[in-house]
Amino acid sequence: VTIDGLPIELIISHRERYGTELLRATGSAAYVAALEPLPDASEESGLYRALGLPWCPPELREQPFSGSPPPLVALEDIRGDLHCHTTWSDGRASVEEMARAARDRGYDYVAICDHTPAVGAVRGLTPDDVRRQGDEIAAANEQLAPFRVLRGIECDIIANGTLDLPDDVLAELDWVQASVHAGQRMARGEMTNRVEEALRNPHVRCLSHPTGRYINRRPENALDLERIFQVALEEGVALEVNGLPDRLDLSGEHVRDALRAGVEIVCSTDAHSVRGLGNMVLSVATARRGWAEAGNVVNSKALEAIGPRRRPTRADERC
Repeated sequence: VTIDGLPIELIISHRERYGTELLRATGSAAYVAALEPLPDASEESGLYRALGLPWCPPELREQPFSGSPPPLVALEDIRGDLHCHTTWSDGRASVEEMARAARDRGYDYVAICDHTPAVGAVRGLTPDDVRRQGDEIAAANEQLAPFRVLRGIECDIIANGTLDLPDDVLAELDWVQASVHAGQRMARGEMTNRVEEALRNPHVRCLSHPTGRYINRRPENALDLERIFQVALEEGVALEVNGLPDRLDLSGEHVRDALRAGVEIVCSTDAHSVRGLGNMVLSVATARRGWAEAGNVVNSKALEAIGPRRRPTRADERC
């Protein structure tokens, strides 16, 4: 047991059975039972060959399934990070520092998405702040070209579903994601209507940490996810797989539900420091548990394929 109370299971195996015991340790009881009896194998690949089955990534060993596993998204598929904070709100690095660190990871782009005032607990950007930050981002782009720093925002969803910044400000930005930080004890219907209203704003591109959970600290918001998936699909809004270790939101299970509904996801770090950019490992791992392929992930695409662009409003569509 660790000092934090986390139990650790130590498994000792003979070398010739290592692959067999590794599969037992990484698969659920139901998954392993469906493969029994397991032959002795020193490597997992040999075990699957002996069973006449294709190798299965550990992330998919939850429930038995037939057929071949899909080619899951990999860390190497990610072209950019679309959720990073800076010292403009509650981050610990400047715009340029975050951008350089993202570039050093091999990315093509990064979106700076600081908070808006309604977040409450930390500083949020006013419209004037957003425009001043835009000047700093423009300077970073001059320094780092062809790497791109996107003007983004993590805009709070107010209790009535409106957004914390006016539409004319949001229209200036390259990437707008909406999120709930306050009033999370709403009834299911109220919370669902609140989020739905925000997703129908034509400037919103992504719903951040959609369920609002903090692992072992706060449960998911009361939210009709099936309805949210439907609205997101209608409006062309992606859902985030937040890589903060205490969020991992969407969960792997919810990722799979979203993909079944036809909704795209974004693998993001929610990084508040240069070190936090490493959260992409956890975001991608969670997406893999939801059977996500690279084609399901917005930021596996080149920047030209995802924007920056503004989705048409309903009024535009009537013209």
